[in-house]
Order: sequence, then structure tokens, then C-alpha cells
Amino acid sequence: MARTQSRIGHSVRVICVNHADTAGNDVTWDKLATTPTITDFDHSVEVIRCGRVASFARLEVCPRLLSILRQLNGNSTNSDNNIDVLHLHAPNPTMFLALCLSGLLSQKKIAVVIGHHSDIIKQKVLRIPFAPFEEKVYANAQAILVATPTYSTGSPLLKRHESRVHVVPYGIDLHPYLQPTAEVLKKAQEWKEWGSPLWLMVGRLIYYKAGHIALQALRDLPGKLIFIGTGPLLNEWQLLADQYGVADRVLWLGNATPIELIAAYHAATAFWFPSNARSEAFGLVQVEAMASSCPVINTAIPGSGTDWVSLSGISGLTVPINDPVALAQSARQILADRYLRQRLGQMGRKRAQTEFEQNIMAKRIADIYEEIKNETY
Repeated sequence: MARTQSRIGHSVRVICVNHADTAGNDVTWDKLATTPTITDFDHSVEVIRCGRVASFARLEVCPRLLSILRQLNGNSTNSDNNIDVLHLHAPNPTMFLALCLSGLLSQKKIAVVIGHHSDIIKQKVLRIPFAPFEEKVYANAQAILVATPTYSTGSPLLKRHESRVHVVPYGIDLHPYLQPTAEVLKKAQEWKEWGSPLWLMVGRLIYYKAGHIALQALRDLPGKLIFIGTGPLLNEWQLLADQYGVADRVLWLGNATPIELIAAYHAATAFWFPSNARSEAFGLVQVEAMASSCPVINTAIPGSGTDWVSLSGISGLTVPINDPVALAQSARQILADRYLRQRLGQMGRKRAQTEFEQNIMAKRIADIYEEIKNETY
């Protein structure tokens, strides 16, 4: 989003938490790992990565974050610190707390926008002390963006602020998936030689991705399954693969290169997306699969938007959550019917181009920025 906004003429700065230590290692899951504060550029977008000294239940302790935010305002004579729009991505307890303490919410010339990616689902007890900060930030937002028209229906938080909710589907750079390079196509052929059919999952190895459901489904199917991604449940799921007798048909790829990732989409018989909790609100990997003409098998998560991204019968098939039998049945249906597989792939590609392209997203958001910015003056 930031790159595209910059390309269409906005001055964009990103402030986030640095999850890489001084050696460049990803320490996201290490609660006591420390990281430095650094500033770099992603194309023309300045990125300030705030160092942390600890992490507790996804609350990052970042000593310099508050001072960095306090330098920003809507009336500064220093153009580097003068901002019109503050776009917060949520849920984000670290930023909720910092924004409430920084004084930025009281500056009327700064329009506050929240990109609401998901409700806080798992940390039901720990979210209680942060609820007042969350409510204060949402109450001061001029616009709240959600990625699907269905997610708000299951969110008490969004229902309290529904008059300011706007639907803006996520968009990505589709070109690498729509027009794979010769190197990608070569790698895709190598994947196909690994086995057929070839099933694919992409994402962090965490609870709501429901990798255990995928492994159960694999027991009733031919072929092999590729997991792309890392996370805290790797060892647990590997043990399950052994218990289910499918370990020799599962490849744990970890963090793939862009070439490997795109090639996997183009090689796969179908992309599996068995997520089972509202922590999964959208699923950008579905868009990547659709743009690659790869049929998607997703789940109907109550109160989520995952089955709106890839529509059953249009770009894939949808099954109930926590149902490995239904997942296996849909996989067999796609495997057995070549024409269905081709149609779902073609329609998915078209849906990705018309709904989930990054320039479309950036234009929609820019229109909202302009509308609410005028209201702040």
C-alpha cells in the first residue's frame, strides 16, 4: 500500500517495530530478544523500524516509539514531521498505547484512519486492560477500513463504529503472478516433477492456519503437500505428520524465495486455506493463488471474510471449518475434473485483477483520505 501511494504522488513514511536483531535474524517469536532502531528506505518510502527490548503477548516494548510519534504533528514548520493522515494498522496494542500517550489523537488537523485487519481473538483476557486504549483510538478515527463486506457483521467493535466503516479490499502487485518469468516457470516444472497431484499451503505456522486439518485431509488423498512459511507450530505439525503416516509426502519449505513461492502456486493442483478462526479475516495468499490461476479451497469462517475473497464455485470451493473430510472431498473433486480446475483458475485470475490489484486499492484509499482530510480543516 505504501509503495503504491508513493508512486501516485503521496509522501509516505512507515513506522513499525523492528523484528530483526543486529545479526539480521528474525526474532519475532523470541520474547526477550532485543533489536535496534534503524531507518531505511523501501523504494521511495522511508521506514523507521523501532527497536524493542521485549515482547509480551504481542505487546512490543519499544523505548523510542513514543518520542518518534511525538515528533509528528499537523502544524510543524518542519515538513518532515508535518503529517496530514495517520494510518494505523490494527490490531496493534503497541501502537494503541503509544498513540494514546503521544497526544497525536488530540491534534485536529491530523486525520486518523484505521486499517482494521482483524479483531483480537485469542488473547481474550490480555486484551481487557488494553480495551480502553483501543476504544479511544477507534473513537478518534475519521475512517475505519475493512477488507471485506462480511467481517463487520461478526465484530462488536466495528458495529459500535459502523458509521465510519469503509470496505476497501486489499490489493497487491499481481504482475509477478499473472506473468511468471521463465525462471519461475522452470521452477514450477521442477515442483511438478516432485509429485502429482501437488497441494499447497502458504502462511505462518500458527494456530488459526489449521495445518493439522490439512495433514488429516492428506491421509485420504493421493499426492504431496508443500508448506511454505515458518512459525511456532512447526515441530508440533511435523510430529502430527508422523502420527498420521504422511510425513514422507509433506515438504516443509520454510521461508521461500519469491521465485519458489510463485512457482509453487503455478505448479499446485489446488491451494489449501483451511483457517479456522476469525483471526483470519482475509487471506492475501488466496489472492496470490487466484492471480496464478490456482484453484482455492478455503473455509467458511463465521463472521470472517475469507470465503468472500475466493468465492465458492467461482475461484475455488469452500468447506466448513475443522472438517478434513470435506477438505479432502473438495480436493478430490478438483483433481478429478480437469475442466472444473481450469474454470476455477481462469475465474480466480479474473477476480484478482478486478478486485485485488494494488492500484485499485490505493485509489480507493486515496479517495477516503481526501474526503476525511477536508473534514479536519
